[in-house]
Amino acid sequence: MQAKDLDECELLCYQDDNCVSLNIKNKDLGSGTHECELNNSTHLEHEGDLENDQNFHYRGAKVMI
Repeated sequence: MQAKDLDECELLCYQDDNCVSLNIKNKDLGSGTHECELNNSTHLEHEGDLENDQNFHYRGAKVMI
């Protein structure tokens, strides 16, 4: 989905019960928005799947029960 900034992407994650981490892509100069990817797992659960990509920033949540 598209988000205007990191705050909006984090809000979208917060509003989704299954979201525990997100990837946000650097702003697209054409549209002025960021690609926001919501994830249902974190790097702690699937450490081998975490890839370094200069175009994306990763944010993981600390799940507390």
